[in-house]
Amino acid sequence: MISNPPYSQSWVPQMDARFEGYKLAPKSKADFAFILDGIHSLNATGTAAFILPHGVLFRGQAEGDIRRKLIEDNLLDAVIGLPSNLFTNTSIPVCILVFKKNRTNTDILFIDAQKDFVKNKNKNIMTSEQVEKVIKAYKDRADIDRYSSNISMSTILDNDYNLNIPRYIDSFEPEEIPDAVQLAKELNKINRESRTLGLEIAEMLKQLVCTDPDSQKEHDEFVKEFTEFLVSSDSACTVEEQEAVIKKIEDVKKYLLQKMFV
Repeated sequence: MISNPPYSQSWVPQMDARFEGYKLAPKSKADFAFILDGIHSLNATGTAAFILPHGVLFRGQAEGDIRRKLIEDNLLDAVIGLPSNLFTNTSIPVCILVFKKNRTNTDILFIDAQKDFVKNKNKNIMTSEQVEKVIKAYKDRADIDRYSSNISMSTILDNDYNLNIPRYIDSFEPEEIPDAVQLAKELNKINRESRTLGLEIAEMLKQLVCTDPDSQKEHDEFVKEFTEFLVSSDSACTVEEQEAVIKKIEDVKKYLLQKMFV
């Protein structure tokens, strides 16, 4: 069976055969009540999949006790993380919990498909290939780097029965280390471009004539200092030095604009 019950719905807790051996789900969140009801309806070899919010993976108190008992009873077969914004009535990320009776193994398969989606206007969708990837990983119970992993009962116990997916699958992808030669080429390019820009501004500054002798004297001194700065920065090679050159040129541009419009 497959179920997508209303998320965190209120209910009136009342013990009956469906919940026997388990604590009752809290009255403000019926998620585990739906799970236990579904499992109760299965035959001896049945399988049930529930689409639920991620809170069921880690919330504590009564829900934590129910989650622990389901794991100890070896009913939980898989935890599958899905992307956010898949449904029209909510944008939160959801997960699929798969429960199975008469399991022959005790490991729990975790699949992290939260990044497997494409944008479709204001919603996210999973392509048929992305869905098939989840199905294949589940059927094969495959360990795939940064995607799926079979986790032992002892590891779950060590994590206090918290099923939050990042505890078991590290989906972080390290940034690619830039090529050193290419980085040096880009640095040299920035150096040349900044110096060329500075020389162009210096030529523009030389053509500027001020309206009074004092301003002209100050301006000439400024042009002289700026030109010397460009010459001295010819050997600048570190990122910090290049940033200093670019900042200085930006300051000069502001100065030039101020003189032009005063």
